[in-house]
Amino acid sequence: MPAEGNSENGKMVALGAPSEAENYWTAGFDASWELDLWSRAQRATEEVNAKLDASLYQREAIRVSLAAEVAKAYLQLRNAQTQLAISLDKQQTAEQIVALMQSREDNGVGRHFDTIRAQTDLATLTASLPELTMRSNQLMNALALLLGEQPRALDALLATSNKPIQLPAGVPVEIPSDLALRRPDILEAQANLHAAVAAIGVAEADFYPRVTLSGSLGLEAFDSNDLLSWDSRSFSVGTKVYLPIFSGGKLTQQLELTKEKQKSSALSYRKTVLAAWHEVDNAIDAWRAQQSQQHKLSIAHQYTEQAMKMIERNYQQGTSDHLAVLQQKGQVLNSQIQLNNSTTQAEMAVVSLYKTLGGGWDNSQPVTEKSAMLITTLGEVK
Repeated sequence: MPAEGNSENGKMVALGAPSEAENYWTAGFDASWELDLWSRAQRATEEVNAKLDASLYQREAIRVSLAAEVAKAYLQLRNAQTQLAISLDKQQTAEQIVALMQSREDNGVGRHFDTIRAQTDLATLTASLPELTMRSNQLMNALALLLGEQPRALDALLATSNKPIQLPAGVPVEIPSDLALRRPDILEAQANLHAAVAAIGVAEADFYPRVTLSGSLGLEAFDSNDLLSWDSRSFSVGTKVYLPIFSGGKLTQQLELTKEKQKSSALSYRKTVLAAWHEVDNAIDAWRAQQSQQHKLSIAHQYTEQAMKMIERNYQQGTSDHLAVLQQKGQVLNSQIQLNNSTTQAEMAVVSLYKTLGGGWDNSQPVTEKSAMLITTLGEVK
């Protein structure tokens, strides 16, 4: 509802119109349609949709990357906590060895050198405990940051692990090409290439005339009571033709620039696909290597446990002393640390494979080897 007033010296007042300001009531709508004679609008729509898809794929890539980072931080935290717990057991064993050596020295059956060496081992082990504690706390804060929580918010939840991590059924040894090609970065590059190709169609269509149909329908009145009267109707219909007569040079340069952008998008797409294949291949090799190492260390740990049982049995039968039992227990704990580190590395290798494949794989596919994908541990963090 604008207010209008005519100029005292204007032509409307000279023709007899009043100069006082009056309210002027309007209502209506207008619309325009461009005739898509050269598929310009269609190509422009394709370009916009492709750019939207690229943005969505970019968001998915961020989501996958964040999930992988959370999983890796969680695995590192559990590894640090396990290593700290084993080190505390080693500290108790080292204290018992020191007490035993000191007792032997006091009774004249042991050397002072052995006592000093045992005390050195105990002091070295004790000195490593604060660093392990600090690392556990830092990893808990790192997880809190990744999940958007304040420092120490997850301490109570992550202080202890109530249940062991469940290993999945396995991962496919032969990765199908369509599985790798669903990576968000590849799909994003593909969408950008699609948008660049569609932009060429728009630039080519700009060389041809464009015809636009426009129309409006509404109501106009100085009095609001007359606004709904049929006599207050107003309308307009028209056609607008755009002829690029004097823009040939500009349009030619724009087309060339669009084609160069398309070439750049094509090269970027090829580079993205090639880099993805390298990452997938490296991730598979890393998983196989870590799995093999973890399997062999698991066998070695079983042997140390068997040796521990034998020494304990000999000690109970009186054919071995308590020192041999304590020393073998230290070997078992060292083996546990190595096995724990290797298991964590194997699990992180599968997380890396999850990331390189853009979000994992279908576990219903046939598999021939076993491994660990610890993305499921996120449920414990929530």
